[in-house]
Amino acid sequence: MRFRNFFIESILDPGVIHKELKAIVLSTSDLVQALLFISIASVVVTYITFWLPSVLFDRTLNDLNLIAAIVSKNPFIFVILQCAILLMISLIITFGGQFFSGEGTFNNALAGVLWINFILLGVNFFQILLIISIPILADFLALLASLWSIWALVVFSKELHGFNSLVVTGMVGLILFTFAVLILGSLLTFFGFVVIEGV
Repeated sequence: MRFRNFFIESILDPGVIHKELKAIVLSTSDLVQALLFISIASVVVTYITFWLPSVLFDRTLNDLNLIAAIVSKNPFIFVILQCAILLMISLIITFGGQFFSGEGTFNNALAGVLWINFILLGVNFFQILLIISIPILADFLALLASLWSIWALVVFSKELHGFNSLVVTGMVGLILFTFAVLILGSLLTFFGFVVIEGV
């Protein structure tokens, strides 16, 4: 499948993501490079997304969002956090599914998570254009992108592990992700990453 067709088809039917990526043999080195690219690109796009309103609407960047503050003070920290989040999601999908006799592997899970986030990067670039032209639509697009990412991850996880129920897959994934976020949040708090002055 051609890149453009795969990109569009993935948005409309995330179930094809696993089928297409499974046919592509990606080495660990390829996945590491993709992980770093996606994480660094996310930092750049995130900074631009929060920087534009500060320029267009005369708002202080650090007052907009905690994430914006982290990015502006130390983008390297945000790259590490982004990598950790992507790896955490991949681990949850892998071992959460395997616990219920799923057949997915970590490399395949990571490849799918990275592809979904690559699509979100494309959406974020379009969102930047909307921030300049039609800000209210930019917020609406951000909401749609968030909802789509959740749906895409659930559908992808179901196909990856060969499960039958989309609802059960989503519910189990939500529970596991909630616990993981609580643990990660506690660790970040313990090491002081949520304190703006210490970032």
